[in-house]
Amino acid sequence: MARSRGSVASAPVRSRLAWLIGVAGLLALLRRRRPHVAVEPGDPAAELRRKLDETQAEQPTKERAPASPAAADLDDRRRQVHDAGRAAVDEMRGPATPEA
Repeated sequence: MARSRGSVASAPVRSRLAWLIGVAGLLALLRRRRPHVAVEPGDPAAELRRKLDETQAEQPTKERAPASPAAADLDDRRRQVHDAGRAAVDEMRGPATPEA
C-alpha cells in the first residue's frame, strides 16, 4: 500500500489549498492598495461639544433635560439607591434566625 507520491494530501485537498492561498494573496494585495484616510488632528471633545450644542438648539425648550442637579439632590438619590440595595439583600437573605 505504498503511495507513489511523498504527499499525504489528495489531489482535491491540494487543489482547494491552492485556491485558498490564491484568494488570501489576492485579498492581501487589495488591502495594500486601499488608500489610507488621513485623520485630521483636532480636539475630539470640542467637536462633541459642538454637536451637542447643535442638537440641543434643535430641540424645543420644554423637551430639554434640566441642567445638572444640585449636589444635595445627588446625595439624596445615592442614599435612596443604597437603602434600596440593602433592603434587597436583606430580603434575599431571608429572616434572621438567632443562633442558640
